Amino acid sequence: MNGRLVLAWALVAGPAAAQRLGARVAAAPDGTVRLSFAARPGVCGNGRNVIALECAGGGCGWGRGGHTIMLDGGFGGDEVEYDCEPGPVRVSLTVRTGRVQSLRTYVGGRWVTPPRDAAVTDLGTASPRDAVDFLLGLATREDTRGGEEAILPLTMADSVTVWPMLLKLARDDRAPARTRRQAVFWLGQAAGDAATRGLADLVDDGDVDRDVKEQA
Repeated sequence: MNGRLVLAWALVAGPAAAQRLGARVAAAPDGTVRLSFAARPGVCGNGRNVIALECAGGGCGWGRGGHTIMLDGGFGGDEVEYDCEPGPVRVSLTVRTGRVQSLRTYVGGRWVTPPRDAAVTDLGTASPRDAVDFLLGLATREDTRGGEEAILPLTMADSVTVWPMLLKLARDDRAPARTRRQAVFWLGQAAGDAATRGLADLVDDGDVDRDVKEQA
């Protein structure tokens, strides 16, 4: 198989695999659906309420060159230390009648074994690309908390450059406003001159809604 055929297969296989992932989520019984995927370098977490970004050389969090996201309350980083594990990204989706209503994101740790009578479906480990495509599709079409909350985990996927996708989503006036605002926010967190230029162009674009721009 030559390089051109390999590229063509990759372009077809990615969206198709993401559609299969979406179909598996939609087919799951009402309850919780879990999936995991590899985190990009610099992302770590304690498996619970801390996710740290842009960590390098052991430096992470406040005053150490990193950016820390706190979930469910505060954390005294100058009082208590925690183990920061470099992945995987774990996503727990709440599904009702085949649609994702909300989701929670974790990094590191391990899934707790659910009770036998719990409605929990574990889809295992997805490729980062398939996970990104699935989550991006969710963010693009679902005007729910789940769509809005899908942005964070996709920004942490390994080996996928997500800022062009975020920029496209932010410009898409057919997408829910809440997810467009989240896309702009995380675009602002993306490193690199190209991402910064893309954000500046979006702010200057007269066709983009004002409330979306205000997240920049």
